[in-house]
Amino acid sequence: MDLLIEFLTKVAKHSEVNLMTVKNLGIAFGNSLMWSVALLTPELANRQNKATEMLIQHYDALLKEENSLTNNNNTNKDENVVQTEQTINN
Repeated sequence: MDLLIEFLTKVAKHSEVNLMTVKNLGIAFGNSLMWSVALLTPELANRQNKATEMLIQHYDALLKEENSLTNNNNTNKDENVVQTEQTINN
């Protein structure tokens, strides 16, 4: 889902040309991303669309930072593995 939201963020940045604003993308993808049998009312569908809008609009703050944190954690894990191997070898 992260890659899709990242892509939709890029699409939204070109909305002056493609007319796909964050709101339009939320409407187009909200029901697909957050589909549930229980969510059949228009009010709840609107909430799904709004949540999708917010994910797209705030991607950099929500998901992009998480990825960089994950990447940093992986780096730390790699460093820990190297340190452990050095300890074992000594």
